[in-house]
Amino acid sequence: MSKPTVMISGADGFLGQALTRTFAAAGWQVFGLVRNSAQKQVLRELSAVFEYSFPDRMAPAAMDVGVDVFIHNAFSSLMTAKIDAEVDVAAARFLLKSFKRSRFVFISSMSAHPKAYSRYGLSKLAIEKLMEPSRDIIIRPGFVVGYGGVFRRLAQVLSKVPVVPLFYGSSRPIQTVYVDDVCRSIVHLVERQRAGVWPLGEERPHTIRNFYETLAAWLRKRPLFVPFPGTLALPMLRLFELSGVRLPLTSENLLGLKGLISYDISATIEAIGFRPISLDESLKRITPDALCAR
Repeated sequence: MSKPTVMISGADGFLGQALTRTFAAAGWQVFGLVRNSAQKQVLRELSAVFEYSFPDRMAPAAMDVGVDVFIHNAFSSLMTAKIDAEVDVAAARFLLKSFKRSRFVFISSMSAHPKAYSRYGLSKLAIEKLMEPSRDIIIRPGFVVGYGGVFRRLAQVLSKVPVVPLFYGSSRPIQTVYVDDVCRSIVHLVERQRAGVWPLGEERPHTIRNFYETLAAWLRKRPLFVPFPGTLALPMLRLFELSGVRLPLTSENLLGLKGLISYDISATIEAIGFRPISLDESLKRITPDALCAR
């Protein structure tokens, strides 16, 4: 009996690599779409790697594989005032058309909701609207914790700065999710033939201040937390970005904080058959020194 097949866009990234390992361990044959593949070392679990560039340039051989499931994971997440979010929507439209015979899984975000302020959240929501909810899977993970991604960048910043500004108040909600729980959830949803929109994260959200304090304590740091008006910081960040200056915080990060909301994940827990672990449990699985040294 042949193995089921899955193709993952952004297979060389933080979440893409974790998905590759999880699906391979579950008995799937895994293929990857990667940008600049000749310059990268990809996982041995991948049966083949195909070149892909946003929004619509892909190696023709990728469409000859005939995969059962396509997971759209690649995304231009480092948005600033100079970057157009429409490229991500165009890329999703192209991939949906290219892999229309496959079940489609889109890794969205808890930032994707009608009251979002960030282009990141709004473009994720726009892509969700391209999906077929009776057939496709849309997963909305919270803030993903693990050895990479935005979590790694945030930990590195918190390990160095003596002052942490709190924008738009300190009580906005944030739900985290461990990277392995994201991957396990997608495998379960696919194998159980589920469809629709599935938020994924801790059942009880943290306040943004508690989240930062927990990370700082885990990093063995004691920064000063200072409220700062987001309405004042936003135009300042945009000016820096338009002038080409890169800062640890982007205007998109700030708008993402402004649009934080909490989700009820009880239906997701029932569908996947387990409860995602807490932030405290996630941090026990990661070594701060190793994370910040990478």
